[in-house]
Amino acid sequence: MMTTFLNGIRRAPILLFYLSVTRLFSQELTLHTVDPLEKVFPDSKPESLTGLHRAEAARGEYASFQIVFRHTSPLHSMRVSFESPFPEMLQEALKIRYVGHIRREAHQDRIEPELFPDPLWTVPPTTIRANSCQAIWLTVPVPKDARPGTYKVVIAIQADDEDGEPVRGRRELELRVHEAVLGKQQLRVSNWVHFRKELGIPLFSDEFWAAHAKWAANVVAHRQNQILVRLGLAGPETSGEYPPFKYGHPFNRHPPFHLTLIRPLVTESGRMAFDFSRFDRFITTYRQAGIQWVAGGQFIVGIADEKGTSSAEFGWIP
Repeated sequence: MMTTFLNGIRRAPILLFYLSVTRLFSQELTLHTVDPLEKVFPDSKPESLTGLHRAEAARGEYASFQIVFRHTSPLHSMRVSFESPFPEMLQEALKIRYVGHIRREAHQDRIEPELFPDPLWTVPPTTIRANSCQAIWLTVPVPKDARPGTYKVVIAIQADDEDGEPVRGRRELELRVHEAVLGKQQLRVSNWVHFRKELGIPLFSDEFWAAHAKWAANVVAHRQNQILVRLGLAGPETSGEYPPFKYGHPFNRHPPFHLTLIRPLVTESGRMAFDFSRFDRFITTYRQAGIQWVAGGQFIVGIADEKGTSSAEFGWIP
């Protein structure tokens, strides 16, 4: 028995060394740089996504990086820093955001209900689930007077695992700034947007209009100069709630939600009237942000308000 005990003591340092080494390697966080156009789902495998460690931009353009990681343990208290930052002209305007997810019942990428990457949050998630992919989005506005050349930066990410032990990872990123300078946008550029209930914002509230003002400023900064305005809705929403869809769509079981900006009304005398107050505020919000053109969308199945009751269908024009 004494011999067995002594043998155990001799093996103990080896075992402790093995556990220490294993623990050391488990704390390494592998960071993957992924093409910003890639959708990173919680169950994505970073190594199978399109890699992109270098971004290229003209002067006056925005450059973007998407850094992805996953870990076998739940993580919390995530911190992002730069061991070797960009020059001040690039670093001071750099934005760090964290890709969030919203639940969608259908999408062209995946048929089944799933959490889809969409919002870019300014604060990190409280907790990252084990074996779940988390993406970090870096936006670098390149000044028009930036010096052309190749710039490198080392990003470091640290978080704590479920035992409170730090998990660290680092990655070098490269930005190539071309000599060309972007001038004023000559084309009419519009990206369609649909504000959905996932944002948790009551329709046409002060918060709703404030969100649109921020959105407008952001799209103008990214060289969008035209906004699509649809004039109808597939259902009533006078209560301030997001309505269910009431018409079919050949490409999507759940078509986009359209705002009722021009409200058809039936007056007490039985005449048709229209309320343009929402439309006017919508246009003013985007004009003030710098939008130059408005693209008129089609009328969609709508509901007229007759004596406080939304019941009379207004019609549909393709």
